[in-house]
Amino acid sequence: MGGIVTAFTSATVNEARNYSRLTNEENARQALNRLRMDIHCAKAANGPSENSQQGWTFVLTEVVNIDTNTPGCPKLGLLTDPGPPAVYSSYVSWCTVKVSDNRWRLFRDNVEDCSDTTKRTFMVDYIIHPDIWDVTDLFCPKPFWQQSVGVNLITNVNPGDPSSHYDLRDVVGLRNSPRADTTLTCGA
Repeated sequence: MGGIVTAFTSATVNEARNYSRLTNEENARQALNRLRMDIHCAKAANGPSENSQQGWTFVLTEVVNIDTNTPGCPKLGLLTDPGPPAVYSSYVSWCTVKVSDNRWRLFRDNVEDCSDTTKRTFMVDYIIHPDIWDVTDLFCPKPFWQQSVGVNLITNVNPGDPSSHYDLRDVVGLRNSPRADTTLTCGA
């Protein structure tokens, strides 16, 4: 009887662990997809910079038509106040927040600093490195250069188990960023 109980308990624990891992992997894929949409719509990427929650904040400047107070990318949901009149943000911020040693959560917010803990949106948990962004700079532009953001999102729901390690990487271009002046020469 003890063997049957042990086997049943072990199977239940493994099923719960697998469900948690798969759910977190799906959250990571959805977060990366949303981050791609935000980056594609942005005209500038600012940061990343360390924040007060022992993580990092990354801010994208979005395109908002000031004359009509409408977002340049309406599907991104930059509404900060439904009004009337409706008010749209010019920023989207992403931040990692420390939960414990080697564990951070990723959030998205429609303000410049990701500081409003009541309004930011949870995206994914169990991130093992808080600085997931790599932003190119304009030191030596190539013809038709445009700003891009590298994303390295690594999660692990069970840090002691390498089989739970999940790594998503991408480099995404800011479609609305200004193109470099191709008349510039490097080192000038």
